[in-house]
Amino acid sequence: MSNTCMNTLNAEGRPIQIEELVNKMSGHFGDNLDIIDEFATEDKGYATLSFNSRWQMPQKELLEITHLLSNHEGLYIRVLAEEAGEEYFEQAIFSDGKWTFENPPTINVQIYALTTQGLEQIRQHIKEKGNIDFGEDCTRVALYVNDDGDAECPYFERIELETNDKLSVLLSDGLWLYEDDLTTVHVMDILTLIEEGRANRE
Repeated sequence: MSNTCMNTLNAEGRPIQIEELVNKMSGHFGDNLDIIDEFATEDKGYATLSFNSRWQMPQKELLEITHLLSNHEGLYIRVLAEEAGEEYFEQAIFSDGKWTFENPPTINVQIYALTTQGLEQIRQHIKEKGNIDFGEDCTRVALYVNDDGDAECPYFERIELETNDKLSVLLSDGLWLYEDDLTTVHVMDILTLIEEGRANRE
């Protein structure tokens, strides 16, 4: 990761709370702090602040600053931290006098989770309806790379559930793809075919 983490803080509370928070943040971060917006109504105050930190969100400093505040009741703070060009992203919420620091899953983790969920849906469909035959008019191809490094684009032909509860897919060129070979795109296409009703029950 690069050295600079960009943090955006949004706060909401009573005007005196927001004023105190901004003063504490300014005292700690100095010229590194930009006040993007700060305003108040009769009984509500709001502020949006921007500041940089080294490597990641400055959790320790945020804990220290809020600990010094005179009143936490009704004060809500949300901080988003990210590094440009990197996958680092973190969110922190301050509510009811406590911080919650969260690292949202990376895109790869989310894709893996969705693929796993899709495989389970296919598995459950077969358990309920039987193995799937797509027939000769299947228009979805299952792209894979052969042993020579060339791309092959046969059609889906059949999906079976093995005795070990794993999926296996027969392609129109006679090749079998096993569950661990299936990509996210394969899973999405199979689910689409099932949803379109193009799969015949055994």
